[in-house]
Amino acid sequence: MPALRRPNSGQAGDANVVALLSLKLLLLAFFIMLTAIARFEQEKVELVVSSVNDAFDGRIRSDVPHIELGSGLGPISGAAELTERIRNLFSSTLPMARVERSELFGELRVEIPTEALFFAEEARLRAGPTVLLSRLARLLGPERPAATDYDLEMLVGVDRDALSGLSSTPATLAPRRAGTLARDFARRGMPADKLSVGLLPGSEGKVRLVMRVRDLPSAGAVR
Repeated sequence: MPALRRPNSGQAGDANVVALLSLKLLLLAFFIMLTAIARFEQEKVELVVSSVNDAFDGRIRSDVPHIELGSGLGPISGAAELTERIRNLFSSTLPMARVERSELFGELRVEIPTEALFFAEEARLRAGPTVLLSRLARLLGPERPAATDYDLEMLVGVDRDALSGLSSTPATLAPRRAGTLARDFARRGMPADKLSVGLLPGSEGKVRLVMRVRDLPSAGAVR
């Protein structure tokens, strides 16, 4: 009876290695193809983030012009309502922003890390904050309560020691970023007389938005 021949273990091992390498090459080619066909478009990112922001902005749309309070306190003024909506917008959408409300000066201050708004070493706005600023423009524009007015001041922080060189090199990063903010809001329909931009010495790495919202005198109060 002829003896059974055992398969060569070396040949079987080589076949397994070749099959494994072929599988890895196929996976690598697949991921290279996915990367090649991927398209990251700024406008599509803005639309997606805007849709999510509108769906989860925490507000219930209503035709009632004022929010009624209990205990006979009467309606909240339009300026107070708008200020609270702006505060909630930043608190819910940009958690790293510091929001302070000054009753003494009647203004809302929002401090945002510069890298949260702009790409590193660029004057170009990121996609997420662009959608937030668009939402803010709508709150101050078509969604603003009647008989209210506002002013918006945008300040880009700079190193205090760098102020002396700005006069000779006005095209440095901080002034360019301030200009980008102004043009972005203007592009969204905000009147130029409501906007002001500037630099904030000693606050490098921060952008400060100062909003002063006020109620206009009613027609009956004018004599």
